[in-house]
Amino acid sequence: MKKWSVNYIFSLLLIFIPFIGYSQSTQVVVKQRGDKKINSTVSITTETGEGVPKESEFQKTKDLYIKVVPEKGNLLFKFTKKDVDSLKQYLTIVQNKKYFWPVRANAIITSFPTKELKGALVIYDKSDLDITKPFVFTYLKNTSKAVQIKENLWRGYDTFSQLYTKGKEELKTDKYNALKKLAAFTPKSPESMKFSFSQDAVGLYNKTLEGVVKSFDDQTAAIMSLDPTDRFNTENKKKIAKLSTAWKLEVPKFVPLLDKDNKEQAEMLNQVVEINKRFSTFANGYVLQVLYDYDYNEYKFELFVNTISKMLIHSTPVDYVKGLEPIDLKVLDKLKAEKSDLAKFGFSDEFTKLVELINTNIRSGKYVLDSNVVSRLRLLKGEEKYPNYEIIDAFNSLVQKDIKSFSVKLHKVADVATTHHLVYELSGWMAALYYTDKKVDVQVIGLINQGKALLEQNNIVKAGDTFEMAFKLNRIMPITQYYIGLAYYLQGQEYTGIKFFNNSLKIEPSLTIPYVKELEFYSQEEQWEEGLEMANKALKQHPNNWYFLHTKAKMLFELNKYEESKALIIGEMIEIRPQQIGQYFLAGDIYLKQDSLGQARTWYGKAGDIDPTNLKYEEKMRDWEAANKKSKMKSKTVKKKSVKPKNKSK
Repeated sequence: MKKWSVNYIFSLLLIFIPFIGYSQSTQVVVKQRGDKKINSTVSITTETGEGVPKESEFQKTKDLYIKVVPEKGNLLFKFTKKDVDSLKQYLTIVQNKKYFWPVRANAIITSFPTKELKGALVIYDKSDLDITKPFVFTYLKNTSKAVQIKENLWRGYDTFSQLYTKGKEELKTDKYNALKKLAAFTPKSPESMKFSFSQDAVGLYNKTLEGVVKSFDDQTAAIMSLDPTDRFNTENKKKIAKLSTAWKLEVPKFVPLLDKDNKEQAEMLNQVVEINKRFSTFANGYVLQVLYDYDYNEYKFELFVNTISKMLIHSTPVDYVKGLEPIDLKVLDKLKAEKSDLAKFGFSDEFTKLVELINTNIRSGKYVLDSNVVSRLRLLKGEEKYPNYEIIDAFNSLVQKDIKSFSVKLHKVADVATTHHLVYELSGWMAALYYTDKKVDVQVIGLINQGKALLEQNNIVKAGDTFEMAFKLNRIMPITQYYIGLAYYLQGQEYTGIKFFNNSLKIEPSLTIPYVKELEFYSQEEQWEEGLEMANKALKQHPNNWYFLHTKAKMLFELNKYEESKALIIGEMIEIRPQQIGQYFLAGDIYLKQDSLGQARTWYGKAGDIDPTNLKYEEKMRDWEAANKKSKMKSKTVKKKSVKPKNKSK
């Protein structure tokens, strides 16, 4: 028999090991003579050439064992030693343009008694071979189709397949435990992404997390779409409370499982941030609810809005007006009555949260209170006793650093101010606007502020010395003229003080505080003519200023010019501040002086309608009662005198 030549064509067919089952073999043409092809079976095998390897065995060795044996039942071809040597020399693996030659090739000998060669065991060093990627065999000029080693032999298969299988099963019973297992599949760990089930694991992971996030996203978005006034009705309050509780439980479980470097999960993280903002809005909404849902009939609403306005007025800048700084809660210490009521009614914590929310808005340059609240305050203007709408509206402009608009609106606040306290506090802001406009030296401003602080400590002498230093640094500034005058005034030298007040008004006639101090003096000294003259000067500069109108009305009253006084109250003042109780008392006093007792009672009654607990209301009604009794007694006396005695008949 003629021997087979090594130069006969040796061809390899496709070796393909799919991702199912433990092994797969293919047929290979190893010899050919003319038209006749002799097939052999090629497969991955173990070190012994028996069976298929397991992952643990496969990973322990650096060798890749390829078994080549004649096709079953093929009796025409038998391996020889020369064939085995040929395989060792020419059968190469090619992967990514790299060549891997066999390190050795052994004959596979049949068992006793024949001891024939039944095939070859071709061995490769697999340490540089990527067993997860396809490769081809070449022999001489022939190349096989691509082959790939079955994934159950890849490193980590047992670990990741168990994570995938258990994670998938546990999704039905314990999704967060399941997600912890499925979280192992991530692009950050290429080893986890090479298996056929890796993408499915990632898909399950994302879908489950997306479901959690989407559920909260949809529900919170639906509530957010509602008008703020409807957002916190009874039904929605319950929904928000339930959602909030669930969110707090869920977030710590699933957020750590999200990867910001993963595109889909990064999107979910953005949704989580948005949902957190919504819950924050809901929480803030509970605080703001008092401003949305109530009106001045509710003391809580009145207390909150009044206190916010007063804290803003007390937040005077140290020098120039640049914008509004966050409200310092220590300012509340100056508002003793408001602070006491907040504590007494159990509102302190809620009010503190409201101030914190307002400060967040201020820091972000938005507003003090949003347009919904401002619009509501505007509608309630006729009911407010303190000019809250005007104050909030002005300071909203300041938050946005619109100094020009703030200045215009603050002067409107001054026009509707009805108390000494507010007028004096506004003077600090007016001075700061003056400093800003005139670019006053900060040293002068510092001395004035130092002097004001000393006045608050009732250290009048030292305050006067400090104001005098400021005056010497800038004698032509109306503010320094006013404060040096104030120092003299408070030390008992009132007329010297008034001289400086007048000097300040000559320099800047639009200032308000010098007029206030002079009017205060003339009222105390009962110098009504001088007071009326000064009130007219003030009103020439500020024609719609309620405080100056009220002061003029009082001066006219004291001068017995009752009709002129009434004309100011009824024709101008009530329209500006309809809820200011003092003007109704003054009107009642006028009618009482004119013996119009019915009208007097009506006007006192209007004051009582606004605030029946006001002690002055009780006092005025007692005055009316006394006048009414006196009138009745007088009437009886007149009637008695008018009755002639009857003549006695004789």
